[in-house]
Amino acid sequence: MNRSEEAEEPVCEVLFGAERVSTSTATASRSDNGFVMTAGGGFDVKLAKHFSVRPAKVDYLLTRFAAAGAGPQSQKNLRVSTGVVFHF
Repeated sequence: MNRSEEAEEPVCEVLFGAERVSTSTATASRSDNGFVMTAGGGFDVKLAKHFSVRPAKVDYLLTRFAAAGAGPQSQKNLRVSTGVVFHF
């Protein structure tokens, strides 16, 4: 495959879900369910029929749990990755 046959393909995703966290000490234990969301995207560079390279993918990850005695507490993260993609 020559350079003119390479194709870039955008990749995007939005996922929603739930997460459970548990903590315990010698005197008490607590568990909580919370909201989770991730959204992101990147692109794949196709090198062969069944093989691509993903040079960059960026995701925003949000988790939200209720804090004891307070309103919801959010944790916001940014995730950057790269990889190899096999097409079946």
